Amino acid sequence: MAAARDLAGKPIGGEASRNDKTLVRVTVGSLAYVSGLHWERVGASHGALRVVRDRGVRLGFRAAAIYRTDSVTQGGFARVDETATGACRSLAMAAIMVAGADAVIGLRVREGLYALTAVRAGVIVSGSDMAGALDDVRAEFAQLVEDALAQGKPYGRVIAPPELADNAEDVDVLKAIGSLKKPPEPLVSLTKAGVPGRAKLVLLAVAVVIAAAVGGALHIHSVHEAQAAAARAAEAAKAAAEQLAAMKKAQTPPPDPWSTSPTAPALEASCSEQLAKLPIAVGGWLLAGAECGYGHMSATYSRQDSATVADLIDAFKATLGLTPNINADGNSAGITVGFDAPPKSDEKLEDSVTATTVFVSHFQALGLSVPLTPVPPPVGPDPKNPLPPPPWKTFTFQINATPITATRTEHHPSLLLSGLDLRGLRVDSIAVARSDQTPFLTWTVGGHLYAR
Repeated sequence: MAAARDLAGKPIGGEASRNDKTLVRVTVGSLAYVSGLHWERVGASHGALRVVRDRGVRLGFRAAAIYRTDSVTQGGFARVDETATGACRSLAMAAIMVAGADAVIGLRVREGLYALTAVRAGVIVSGSDMAGALDDVRAEFAQLVEDALAQGKPYGRVIAPPELADNAEDVDVLKAIGSLKKPPEPLVSLTKAGVPGRAKLVLLAVAVVIAAAVGGALHIHSVHEAQAAAARAAEAAKAAAEQLAAMKKAQTPPPDPWSTSPTAPALEASCSEQLAKLPIAVGGWLLAGAECGYGHMSATYSRQDSATVADLIDAFKATLGLTPNINADGNSAGITVGFDAPPKSDEKLEDSVTATTVFVSHFQALGLSVPLTPVPPPVGPDPKNPLPPPPWKTFTFQINATPITATRTEHHPSLLLSGLDLRGLRVDSIAVARSDQTPFLTWTVGGHLYAR
């Protein structure tokens, strides 16, 4: 039986949750990797870097990795820039490159330290990227495997050394990572290096004033006038320093994040309408996957049998009036569509106990376990002068790989979210992936819950 968890998804009985983790830096060969990133789906396939930057800065993170597959884009956020610098790469992404897109992976980093990650249908499982002592990682590893078995969807591969799990594949993951010909890209910094633009102008003004004062002093024969010029320069420097200090202190809290997006039912309805327009088969090509977010949708198609690129281009022009983007190998293609997004909403939030109870109970009634992962409050651009905590709490959620067949439709997003008109609930993205085997379509829904 799965371990009991509270409404926020934390284990009951004092155990640490998957969100209570620290960053761990690991060197493999000549490259540095980091474990312990906070992963969220990014509702954009194009311009993902901009979306990751915006979301990371808003939530107070300092660096991020970007993980892309044909059907999903995720950001892996790091809160401590000193540990996860731009020179580091995501250990979870590297492990997935070794193990594949449907696996739970435990590995020995060094004596007494272990790391863990899990990926389901190409999506990194929220909260699974962690590192720690043997007992902590072993407990989380067992929980991930047990949750998958309870849902009737075991992982394709279960990889771990013997001390982490019995009967798992004992693969030297670190050695395999060291042999990767193309490792993951380094994390990108979410902070702007150097002095802010306005601060540079102030410093430049100070330099001009001081230079003018010093230069002028060479031509002033009166001691009194030289002293006056020096005093003016000193006063200007003091004023500029005070302005710089005020600028550093003036850290404005971010706007209410839920006010920048529509309600969950509104976004679900708009995305369901757009996704329904996508043909499963077109020009001899089959839908591989699609993702929809706020005002945009992307889809990928794979070539079948003797179908050609020309067949796909002609079919898309005739059906949707679009020209697809063809990959270099000519065997896959993608489209991106923009549409009128539903209006934004700035409703009053529920209290956190009511909101989490309603949310978790709704999915329990559907036979689904959808834990809420707390997001720490933002610290702002200066960790030494952190922002005061906002008057709301933020949780992330992800409904993973819910199957749809001709006789089983209750997990379609429109039915999953039916009746859950919860204030502060936001859906960031709805994704669908097609398979040649049952279930033929699987849906993934990710988003946030905001509460007082």
